Amino acid sequence: MATYMKTIEPLTLTDSMIGSGAGTVAEVEHPEWSAATTYNALQKVIVKGTSNIFTDLGAGTKDWYGMCAAPNGDVYGSVAGDSIYIQTGGVGAFTDLAVGSTRGWHGMCAAPNSDIYAVVYGASIWVRAGGTGAFADLGAAAGNKDWAAACAAPNGDIYACVGLASIWIRTGGTGNFTDLGAVAGDKNWVGMCAAPNGDIYAAVYGGSIWKRTAGAGNFVDLATGNKNWYGMAATAEGDIYAAVYGGSIWKQIGGTGSFVDLVTGNKNWRGMTCAPGGNAHGVYAAVASGSIWVSTFEVIHKIYESQVGSNLVYYPPIDVKQTTPKWLEVSSTNKWKCLDHKTTSQTTQVSPIIYTITPGVAVDSIALLNLSMTSYRVQGTAGAYDSGTVASTATDIVLTALGGTSGNVITVTITNSGGLSKVGEIILGTAYTLGTFRPGPSVGITDYSTKTVDEFGDYTIVPRSFSKKMTCAIQIPVASVDAVFNKLAGYRSTPMVWIGSSTYSTLIVYGFYKDFSIVFSSNRICDCSLEIEGLT
Repeated sequence: MATYMKTIEPLTLTDSMIGSGAGTVAEVEHPEWSAATTYNALQKVIVKGTSNIFTDLGAGTKDWYGMCAAPNGDVYGSVAGDSIYIQTGGVGAFTDLAVGSTRGWHGMCAAPNSDIYAVVYGASIWVRAGGTGAFADLGAAAGNKDWAAACAAPNGDIYACVGLASIWIRTGGTGNFTDLGAVAGDKNWVGMCAAPNGDIYAAVYGGSIWKRTAGAGNFVDLATGNKNWYGMAATAEGDIYAAVYGGSIWKQIGGTGSFVDLVTGNKNWRGMTCAPGGNAHGVYAAVASGSIWVSTFEVIHKIYESQVGSNLVYYPPIDVKQTTPKWLEVSSTNKWKCLDHKTTSQTTQVSPIIYTITPGVAVDSIALLNLSMTSYRVQGTAGAYDSGTVASTATDIVLTALGGTSGNVITVTITNSGGLSKVGEIILGTAYTLGTFRPGPSVGITDYSTKTVDEFGDYTIVPRSFSKKMTCAIQIPVASVDAVFNKLAGYRSTPMVWIGSSTYSTLIVYGFYKDFSIVFSSNRICDCSLEIEGLT
C-alpha cells in the first residue's frame, strides 16, 4: 500500500482553548509579574497575556484620521478632505464609501446599535444608521464645531470632543449633543475611547490622558505624562491603547496602572480602533499621510529574569525589546513549553500530563512531538473519537483521523511509568495530502552545540538545541500539481508538521521547507523533491 506524504498546518492555541482539571500542568514556577512590585536583580517572574506586533496593512497612503469598528466586524477609516473607507468584515482592502471629498472628516465611533458616527472638523457630525446606507448630517443636533474625535459607551451614550474646547454627550444615542462643561473642561482634546466597563478616556494633544470612571462624574487626569496623545482604542478585555503623534503606541493593561510603551516605532499615529471579538482580531492604528497598521498578538506564557535591582513598572515582554533592557526572557512556562512552537523545550510533570483543548474550529489531526512516555491516549467528544491507551515509547506521534466539528473537545493524556512524562510540542490542525511518499528519504540533525579546542587539544563543549532535517521525494498526479504547487508556495514562511510516515518518528519533522522543485516526469506524473529543515 502506498504511503502518502501529509502536512499539518498548526492552529495557534490561546488561553481560552486550554482547559484545567486533574493532570493539568500548573504555572507556579515563579510569582506572576505585577506593575506594583519592585524586583531585585536575578529575580524571576511569570508573565501571562499577549504582546502586540503592529504591521502595515498596505491600505494606501492617505491623510487618515479617525477609525472605528462596527459590531458586525466592519472597520471604517476616515480621510480628511477625501472620504470614508470601509474594510468589510475586517478583511480585505479598504474601499471608498464615496461620502463626499470636501469635508474635514476626523474621528469616528461605532455605537452598540451599529450606528456609525463620523465627526467633521469645523462642521457637524454625521451618522450612518445601523451601519447601512448613506451618512446623514445630524445638523442642529450637533452643530458646527471643531469636532475632533468621538466614542460610544456600552450604554449607548455618544461622546464627541471639540479641539481647544469641551466634550459633548448624546445621551443614549438620541437627541441633541449637550456640553459637559466643567465635567471635562476646555482642552485640546483629540482622541477618545470607551472601555467595556463604561470608563471613558479622552486624550489631550500636548497634555495628558483623562478618564471619566464608569461614565459618571468629572474627567480626572491620569498623569500619563505630557505627550502628543492622539487616537485611543479599548479591547473587549479592557486593555486601553493610546497613540502618540510622532511617537509610539502605549498600552494600559486591563484598564489599570501605568501606560507602557509598545515600541511600535515613531510614526504620525492618529485614529485607532479595536475590532470586535477581542484580542484575536487586532487593534488598528492609522498614520497621517501614511497607511493603516494592525496588530497581531503573540500569546505570552513566559519566564523573565530581572537584570537590575529596584526594577519597578517595566513590563517584561515590551522591555526586552529596548536597547538596554531591564529584563531577560528565560523560557516559556512549563505549561506552555509544549505550545510554544519549539520542540526541544519540553513540558514535564509527574505522570500523567493531561491537556484538554477546545480548538473552536474543526481539526482532524494532532501531532505529539519529542515525547518521553510509556503510553498515550487521545480522545475527542465529537464523533466519540478515542485512540485508546496506546503503549508506546515513540518520540513523535501523529494521528490524522480525529474527525469532529468546531465544538470538539480534545483530551491528550501522556503517561510515563518509568519517570517524568515529557512532551515537546502538541500541535492541532488539518492534514493535507501532498502526494505519494517515495522510497529513499534521508534524515539527520543540525546540532547548534559549540565545540572549541584549545592549543593542547582539549575540547570545551557547550550543549545546545538541535533540529531534525529531511530530504525526500514525492509523486504527484499531473491533475493535482497546480494545487500542490500553490499549497507549497503558501507554506513558504509557515512552520508545518511534515509527515513522511507516521510509523517512524524520524520521518516526522516540524519545521519549514528550505527548497522544493517539481519535475513533469510524464503526462501523468510529476516528481517533487523537498528539503525540510526542522525547528529546535
